[in-house]
Amino acid sequence: MLLRITATVLVVTGFASGYSSGPPSSTCADLFPGHGVDPQTSDTPFSILLSTSSYSPGESVQVTLSGNVTYKGVFLQARSVNCTNDSPVGTFSTQDAELQTIQCAGQTDSVGHNSGVDKNNTKVVTWTAPQQTAGHLFFRATFVHDYSTIWNTTFSAFLRATGDSAPLPQSPCGTEVLLCFLALVVSGVHGYGSGAPPKACSKMFPGHHVDAQTSAPPYSITVAATSYTPGQQDAISVTVSSDNTAFRGLMVQARSVSNCDQQVGTFRLDTSEANLKLIQCTQADDTVTHTDTNAKPTKTFFWIPPANSMGHVYFRATVAQMSKVFWTTVDSGVVRDASQISGGSGAGDVMCKPPKTQAEAGSTSSHEGDSHESDDGNSASVLQSSLFLMTSLLFVVVHMF
Repeated sequence: MLLRITATVLVVTGFASGYSSGPPSSTCADLFPGHGVDPQTSDTPFSILLSTSSYSPGESVQVTLSGNVTYKGVFLQARSVNCTNDSPVGTFSTQDAELQTIQCAGQTDSVGHNSGVDKNNTKVVTWTAPQQTAGHLFFRATFVHDYSTIWNTTFSAFLRATGDSAPLPQSPCGTEVLLCFLALVVSGVHGYGSGAPPKACSKMFPGHHVDAQTSAPPYSITVAATSYTPGQQDAISVTVSSDNTAFRGLMVQARSVSNCDQQVGTFRLDTSEANLKLIQCTQADDTVTHTDTNAKPTKTFFWIPPANSMGHVYFRATVAQMSKVFWTTVDSGVVRDASQISGGSGAGDVMCKPPKTQAEAGSTSSHEGDSHESDDGNSASVLQSSLFLMTSLLFVVVHMF
């Protein structure tokens, strides 16, 4: 481990100048520019969105780069999730005048900037899969805001290989490198590892400072009934499951079909459930959320219908694969109010459109003003421990030479 960290430190500090005309070949493996500075430890303001959640050999995927701040440089690759090597996978093409394709492993397998001008608009490039499956993948990018402000921990959602039943890892490759690991640890300060905050109750949009994924979600909600009777005491089971893509964060509500902002009914958990909890948005226990960031392949809980008729409902979930990768479009089918079916009354089955961007959710600064003393205290402790670990390891490395 010490030898690996030593190599990383020497690479980071070994370069003397920036590269305004594009990333140099020497950064192909670690995607880290030779600016002689450490990466930012704050939450990355950038995101990588994919047009699909799976691919087949030879298929093309649209990759969208976006951010809340301008950037001068970018370096993007697709990587295997199995961490066997640092070679990029597939090829890229772009028509954007501010970007260029780069050859790292003998083909146009990377995308980088071609000038040092500020870029503040969304960039879309096309990635084409190799002719033979390369297994599950993810996209990783380094963004350079200015010479000394760099984020190297921007990841996409996992891109599954069609027909490949291999399980996905809990996190992308690269997080085991000390500097990258430290950035990820600190980015957790800005998330809510112990559950969704009160500000998310209405829009169900997390304050992670990035837009939601636009591809089809790899998650689904299954409800054990197609109708409910107001006042019934028997709870209805609700299951959030994945297509082998575990999730870490979760927020679920029952919503009225006729009134987008109205939560309906309450929930109950098994007494043995340790990864979920119930919170109050408009009434006690009307929302389900996570208690930790452990990987969760599936979760089942129970919905208790309201005492009085409130019309047809559906279940909506926001599901986070990781801090920067989440979907707000995970909906169940409509569960009908039995008291309204025979009379032909009630609303139609058109469900409300969820927000997919920070602007739509009104959450560009969703963390400001929140009070999370215990979370902040734990995060500060983790950060302090991480900084101490890095300092101690570097001290040992120095005394090895």
